[in-house]
Amino acid sequence: MRRRAFTLIELLVVVSIIALLAALLLPSLRQAKIAARRVVCMSNLHQWGVALLSTSADNVGKLRQSTRGGSNPNMRNAANVWYANPYSDEWSIPLLASYLPGVDLNAKVIGGVWRCPSASADCNLTTYDTYWLNVGATYGYVNLRYNILTGVDQWSAAASATAQRELVGTRPGGAAQIMMSDILYKWTYGGWSYNDGKVAASGHYSAMGFAYTDYGPPQFEGVNRLYGDLSVKWKDGAEYDPAAMQALNVGLGWVRGGASDTYFY
Repeated sequence: MRRRAFTLIELLVVVSIIALLAALLLPSLRQAKIAARRVVCMSNLHQWGVALLSTSADNVGKLRQSTRGGSNPNMRNAANVWYANPYSDEWSIPLLASYLPGVDLNAKVIGGVWRCPSASADCNLTTYDTYWLNVGATYGYVNLRYNILTGVDQWSAAASATAQRELVGTRPGGAAQIMMSDILYKWTYGGWSYNDGKVAASGHYSAMGFAYTDYGPPQFEGVNRLYGDLSVKWKDGAEYDPAAMQALNVGLGWVRGGASDTYFY
């Protein structure tokens, strides 16, 4: 018996149904993927917190501070950048390599918990995967896509009054004080860096290979923040004021990095 072929109308109906289902499901799948990345990011930050507190226990109970800009002590706290030759009171990759997995000290490569999964998915980070490209140079560095914000009492001149209250000092803080966050940073000469964006993760300078650069006001979804009690909490983008951030309002919580770059949290 000869089988009847589908008519053009029937085929169009089937294609339309498939297209409708895809339109309904794809946003849900995207949101599920974003949510999964944020959970991994929270786990990463928790592991960072354990490592930071472990090193403080081995350092007479003191937390180290985030870096100065190379050899210039007035260029304080590029909070997401670590240099090849840190001062003894600063965090460094070799210092934390035994506490955090994902570092190959011989190849000088980082990965794993050292990276936010949202940034890794959306940004070309190969420029920063290998650190100390010029071995022994003061300015060999790596960009972590996380802000390290400990030691505020050592560099209060580089932080707003709000940041001085909200960030952890050289002594481990409690549930109300912040040790780390996702990167949220305004480069003086370019755009914004953040991990969870409404369009994509943003890199501060498109010429460095970032797929997307937001020149502001920043359009980000929010930030994961690590507290002194090792809890990690999401702060939604709706709780920030992007226009005030773009204007670098002095009343906000921020940290100066480099010459005059600004890190929020």
